[in-house]
Amino acid sequence: MNRRTRRLWLLALVPAGPFVKPLVALTILTLLLGWFWMAGILSDDQTVSATSAIFFAVILAYVVPVFAYITAKTQQAFADLAPHLQTDAAQMERWRQSIDRKSGRWIVANLSLGLSLWLLHTLLLYQEPAQTVQPQSASALIAGVAGPLLVWLVMTCAIHALIDNALLFRRITQCVQIDLINPAPLTAFARVAVSSTLALIGAQAAFPIMLLDPDVPLAASVPGLVTTGAAMAALFILPIWPVHRALAAAKGAELQRVNALLHGMPAPLEQSSAQWDQFGSILLYRREIATVHEWPFDTGAVTRLAFYLIIPPLSWVGAAIIDVAVERLM
Repeated sequence: MNRRTRRLWLLALVPAGPFVKPLVALTILTLLLGWFWMAGILSDDQTVSATSAIFFAVILAYVVPVFAYITAKTQQAFADLAPHLQTDAAQMERWRQSIDRKSGRWIVANLSLGLSLWLLHTLLLYQEPAQTVQPQSASALIAGVAGPLLVWLVMTCAIHALIDNALLFRRITQCVQIDLINPAPLTAFARVAVSSTLALIGAQAAFPIMLLDPDVPLAASVPGLVTTGAAMAALFILPIWPVHRALAAAKGAELQRVNALLHGMPAPLEQSSAQWDQFGSILLYRREIATVHEWPFDTGAVTRLAFYLIIPPLSWVGAAIIDVAVERLM
């Protein structure tokens, strides 16, 4: 084990064991909502609105266990690819450890980035008139500051680690053996791309919670939406595009080789029985190669991606329906 790296702190919040991740989510949600309620944020006019506080609790309760789930899926995908990688055992172990272990320098830089983003977002928010209300107690002030700070630290850690893993799978594309007859192992790249977007898709689905309060400015949600949207696109493209190019190149080269082999053979009517059998076998092989997909997706990955993509629109539609219903009731 590399002593210069340590397990990522966000993963340490989720112990191993069955049904642990739902329990962690429930625990985080309960503790944060209880804290915000005791601080008076959920009942009084404070610097942080009640809907924003609920958003902080929901997104933290979601991202922490889901990040652990995605990291485990990434480790499994790497294990599936390992037999098909052309590299030495030491490099393989370094790659494997980098999925969930980071250096002290990485952790410090990541926490500094999260703190900086929180400060910039806070400065942006306090320029809004709706955010100039002063808290009624010190506990509300602490909770109001800690809520968004925790969100930025957790989201920055999760996004940074997920992008690192996407870049890792981008790099190992250069070492993977591509078997056009059996491209199934390459679907591990698609599984990583699809599962990595899950954390950010779920985070975007939580943003409509803040929009239920008309006094919450757009500046409270737009930076997070832009950040998660850009990161989600990067997480999907980074591991997929190099494999697509490698598959397309290998398929094109093999078809070119087979066509050259066919052109070098006598015309079908001039072939012997043995040559005719060989000619037919080569034609069947060319047909098999021509049907190879140039994208490393299987049916399961496509289905999961389609399901994930409809979650944010449904959440936004649900928030709009609730908003209209509340206005009519009032």
